[in-house]
Amino acid sequence: MKKKRFTQMAAVGVVGSALVLLLAGAAMAGTKPQAPAVPADPYRAVKVTPASAIAAVRAMVERPLPQNGAANVAARAQVAEVQTSDLKANAPIDGKVFRFYDVEGADVSAAVDAHDGHVAQLLVMSRIPKVRTDATINDQQALDIASSYLVDQGIAVDGMTAQVKLDDRGAALVYSVSWQRSVNGALVPDSRLVQLDAGTGVIFNVHNISRPYSDPPTAVVARDQAISVAQDTATKSVGRKSATYKLIDASLQVTFDSQGTQGLVWQVKLYAADLANSTGYFEVTVDAMTGSASVTGRG
Repeated sequence: MKKKRFTQMAAVGVVGSALVLLLAGAAMAGTKPQAPAVPADPYRAVKVTPASAIAAVRAMVERPLPQNGAANVAARAQVAEVQTSDLKANAPIDGKVFRFYDVEGADVSAAVDAHDGHVAQLLVMSRIPKVRTDATINDQQALDIASSYLVDQGIAVDGMTAQVKLDDRGAALVYSVSWQRSVNGALVPDSRLVQLDAGTGVIFNVHNISRPYSDPPTAVVARDQAISVAQDTATKSVGRKSATYKLIDASLQVTFDSQGTQGLVWQVKLYAADLANSTGYFEVTVDAMTGSASVTGRG
């Protein structure tokens, strides 16, 4: 099941929102985050039952998808009904900003916030496009479909600007419509993502990342300084004196520790071509207030 699921996701380029890593724990990439024995962060306290988590996913899946006259009607008609009778909720997992249930079934992979019960991520495997079709909708129509879906689900995007991107993933043409809230130049845990088949308009992947936060302060450490610190940290972590890096991304983000204390960090992603045979990819977290840094991911 897992191997088939990841193969399908990779085939069409299933992606996360800018803060999708907030679902993952602080462990290195490729490892599954583990739940601590006692959640000190009040927001991580489990208040939702497994049955309620399953019910939330089922309700979201079973609501009708938005219709669009420009979409491929014949192809849409072939979309099978989603199976939800086999959904199971695993024990809550501790993520970077909240604790969540992993709800799984033959057709569905979802994450449900264990504190407030909202569906943070929903991937419907049976709706992932398996046959490539020409795009029958444009950017505005993709935005309209995604916006209509979120409104129907009661998911707000007030104050956020949508970004629409059409990706040719080989197996399919996929629209990704995303919203990300930014405060004082920092990404906060408040983002949305809707992915849909550009040939049919069928939505198959949704993210709704949110938790309470305070407006972050202005970063003391500038972006260029954070990148330099990240490069030095990555180099020293593998016992080298120097390396040549390509910057993949550097974003300012609000984070939370296990006590629920809010922080502000630069998340820097680097690739070193001269280290490609060992650990060429690095994710380095740099505290935006103090400049302290650590390697939090390698690949």
